[in-house]
Amino acid sequence: MAELLGIPQVTHATAVSVEDGRVRARRETERGEETWTSSTPVAVTIERGPDPPEPAEDADPEVEEVEAEKLGGTPREYGTRGSPTFVQEVRELSLERETERLESADEGAERLVALLDGLERSADESTRARGGGRRTLLVLAEHDRDALNPISLEEIACAREVAGALQAEVVAALFCAEPEGLERELGAHGADRVLVVRDPKLSEYATAPFTDALCAAIDESEPFAVIAPWTARGRDYVPRAAARLGLGLTGDFVRLEVAEDDDEGDPDLLWIKPAWAGTVESPIITHRAPSVGTLRPGVFRPLSRREDGEEVPVDELEPDLSEPEEVACEGRERVIEDERLLDCSAVVVCVGEELDEDGIERARDLVDAVGGSLGATKGAVESGHVPAQLDVSILKRSMSPLLLVALGVREDEDLDAVRASRRPLLSTPTRRRPSTAVRTSPSSPSPTTSSTPRASGPGASRAVRREQPTSHRQSTDTTSTGSSNPFSASSRLSDTAKAVCAPSSVALLTKISPAPAAAAIRAAAWTPSPP
Repeated sequence: MAELLGIPQVTHATAVSVEDGRVRARRETERGEETWTSSTPVAVTIERGPDPPEPAEDADPEVEEVEAEKLGGTPREYGTRGSPTFVQEVRELSLERETERLESADEGAERLVALLDGLERSADESTRARGGGRRTLLVLAEHDRDALNPISLEEIACAREVAGALQAEVVAALFCAEPEGLERELGAHGADRVLVVRDPKLSEYATAPFTDALCAAIDESEPFAVIAPWTARGRDYVPRAAARLGLGLTGDFVRLEVAEDDDEGDPDLLWIKPAWAGTVESPIITHRAPSVGTLRPGVFRPLSRREDGEEVPVDELEPDLSEPEEVACEGRERVIEDERLLDCSAVVVCVGEELDEDGIERARDLVDAVGGSLGATKGAVESGHVPAQLDVSILKRSMSPLLLVALGVREDEDLDAVRASRRPLLSTPTRRRPSTAVRTSPSSPSPTTSSTPRASGPGASRAVRREQPTSHRQSTDTTSTGSSNPFSASSRLSDTAKAVCAPSSVALLTKISPAPAAAAIRAAAWTPSPP
């Protein structure tokens, strides 16, 4: 909208004020906050803030209706008919789920070590095969302080997965003042070629020069598709560039599919986008080329780095970029300094509001032991013990870690943002645990659960619960005792392996961090390649 109106923009704002005729906004990023000022008029999007006031009961707002002709153009240029993208279909996602209920903190620690030992360490190397050069897949690399954001390598892995079917080469675009060797890292992780867009204005992030740089890169490389990061930066400048060029944009996609065209033309590229907290997904098709999408972090595992640091062709582009005169950054503050970026982490330890400050510190010890990242529910963030950048609520982010360890999460707290985690282990703060937990559906009143105890050994007291596929929106959780179900916070996690610990989270933490089990966990965890 800001691009079409020809006005500046500030996105992800958490506080807005007007001083001396200029708008001042605090902007939230993955690692901290930035302070921006802008001339007016300016478009501002809000990341979070105070709850809006309730409308007055006697309020009768005036609604103005404007016809399309008055706005300019014809009705066919508005709404779904005027959109460059359309939804091909809606696919319901229903997965079978297996649950283990662990009776002690010792079992929880043992299970966590086993889960860590079984994690995939990198992407399938078969996707590294070159796809040919009939088409170009342009991948937008993101970097900070001379280090690549891990999402850049995930984008390359995503592109490589369809490069063969598209007969396409994967070109990584790097916007910078100086590449600082990052072009070699991109080549070593699977890019066929690197396009360095170089200008001093790209040394620090600002919307205007990065938008110009992307438009120049698209004009230079004429790509079939553009894969961008779903980050604070990517959600800021990529939509503006798409609006300038009249391109279709799919935000927060999780994978790509290729559908061959019967007319022997270019195949359709389907951008698969989840919705309704991951209970459905839709293939999005774009009418205009190139199609553009922002990739959800954490979905793809980067390809392992080639030891020889493969040299790839590097092209350079020095376009004329805009001076960001209307908008200026007055300061950048890093809140998350040494911790790994949450969105791209393979292992996430999520703390809930049941944990106090001491419990959260123990959780940080666990994060260090497993080489993961700390996350928090909205309630834990509001307690003041965890910064807002680590919020995992559904309105903040959606994530797909390989392993989720949820500690001190209350039954009414929302875990929908991490439904896509491959392996969750949850320690629920239960005071009363029902003897049997079942899952029922309004359309099927009989339980769909079968519980089979293990035969013997230390795990004899465990029960494995297999749930039949059901509609997430229709199903409800009940218990045979009729009491509140302590697993309701995790029941929406739609995956194939889940371990639920009945003991308190603090009891579990004392068993797994920092010693003696931490050494075993650290040995089981892998060491990711340097950013």
